[in-house]
Amino acid sequence: MRVVKSHSNKNHLALISKTAHRAIFVLLDLVKLSTYSGHRHLRGRKMIKYFALVILGVLLAEGAGYWWHRYASHVGIFRFVYSDLLRRRHFDHHIHKYPVKRLKSESYLESCEVSFQTLAVIMILIAAVLVMAGVIPMLATLVVLGSGAAYGVLVLGPFHSLYHLKDSRFERFGWFRWLRDFHQIHHLVNANYTIFLPIFDVLGRSYVSPRHLPKLKAVNQFPGFDAALSSTCGDSLFRT
Repeated sequence: MRVVKSHSNKNHLALISKTAHRAIFVLLDLVKLSTYSGHRHLRGRKMIKYFALVILGVLLAEGAGYWWHRYASHVGIFRFVYSDLLRRRHFDHHIHKYPVKRLKSESYLESCEVSFQTLAVIMILIAAVLVMAGVIPMLATLVVLGSGAAYGVLVLGPFHSLYHLKDSRFERFGWFRWLRDFHQIHHLVNANYTIFLPIFDVLGRSYVSPRHLPKLKAVNQFPGFDAALSSTCGDSLFRT
């Protein structure tokens, strides 16, 4: 369903997008600044460097997760890999575990996803190749990957589960209810692929405000997927 946005809303999103771009460049400048040998305060320089690397790891986890979620788990750009292997259990999450009319449950219903674990393995392999080739330093890479992994385990995974729970202890917080509604939109239309930092949906032009939730109608989110291939925990992942 096409959502009509006002001119002021477009300007607001454009401002957020520009601010995000500037923030990323500032972060990269901090990393460069921290490596200058002429800096007098060595300890402070290291703190700035590692802080910037941690933030970079968080942004990498959310940003890479956004693009992978959108194009691998939904659009299916890797559908040729073993009969659409990467979309099978994400389809189960959307269609069988949490369909549009039942987006919450008493306890989280696991689909035993493999798509995002695949992304993690790919990122580690790419980082390892770059380190061995001398393109990026090992310590900085470990900090970035470690902070990204921690963010995924401690923030992305738990909060995604909480969005689908009835009577979550976080329901009393307005910011949580906003994020929950933001994610519920993702189960209706092709939008809102991030879990905790919607800025990547703004940059990717897939952001839909939670205030539009009551007006939305469900659309097909898995183009070209064969529903017979859907699988969940306990099923053979490689069945055809």
